Amino acid sequence: MIVAAVAESVRRAGRELEGVELRRLDDERLDDVEFLVPQWGQVPDLAAMPALKVVQVMSAGTDWIDDAVPEGVTLCNGRGARDIPVAEWIVGAVLGAATGLLASAKDPRWEHRPPAEVHGSRVLIVGHGSIGRAAEERLSALGATVIGIGRGEMAQLAGRVAWADVVVNLVPLTEESREVFDADAFAAMRDGALFVNAGRGGTVDQDALLQELTKPRLRAVLDVTDPEPLPADHPLWAAPGVLAITSHQAGDSHAADARAVELAVDQLRTYVAGGPLRNVIRLG
Repeated sequence: MIVAAVAESVRRAGRELEGVELRRLDDERLDDVEFLVPQWGQVPDLAAMPALKVVQVMSAGTDWIDDAVPEGVTLCNGRGARDIPVAEWIVGAVLGAATGLLASAKDPRWEHRPPAEVHGSRVLIVGHGSIGRAAEERLSALGATVIGIGRGEMAQLAGRVAWADVVVNLVPLTEESREVFDADAFAAMRDGALFVNAGRGGTVDQDALLQELTKPRLRAVLDVTDPEPLPADHPLWAAPGVLAITSHQAGDSHAADARAVELAVDQLRTYVAGGPLRNVIRLG
């Protein structure tokens, strides 16, 4: 019998699994747990799980738990489950900026402000994984020219952003990517360009971004910031170039949550059967 400690949504969905004892994350006994599915942002005491073999998270990013996962334990992410809502959020940000809907929502003045068009615009997606590809597909359908670059091209970031009308940040947070969007990168962006961040706040030099948004030389739509939650008195809220800030929620549609739970249950089923796990970030 495999013992798993899992989030409540996974426990409900997986109750029919054979060969598995599903425990709550706050169960008094965790020393025999082999498979863990934690809640996002809540890192349990992994030292209390000496039998642990697999940690399966339901988010695409693993930066919130990376350092806590011991050597020898396999870490898997929820890649694919949240592609659709994040890609749609990105499209909404780009469309809202181009049409003027976001700016007009904050400005009650009756003025003639002709919209721009997404059609014919140039979009650079930095961090071109499954979410980036989903966003590219949707933006390309609107007539945008989209280029995606991976983490291996970060050294050329300042040169790449100069091409774009819109820069989308989907870079996961690692020590190498921390504040990769620095003053040089923002200075290289063309006047009036839009910065869309659906990746991680820690990949951005927040002071450098704020400076460009206060002038305002650049515009931004942000789902992630540093810190989070963003304090109510933080100057980003009032920066003239900020069109909208959402509360790190772009990927959290009910359908995406359900797909993430389904993925976790399927991974647990695969583990019990001795099959190969998907979305392995680090092999134990």
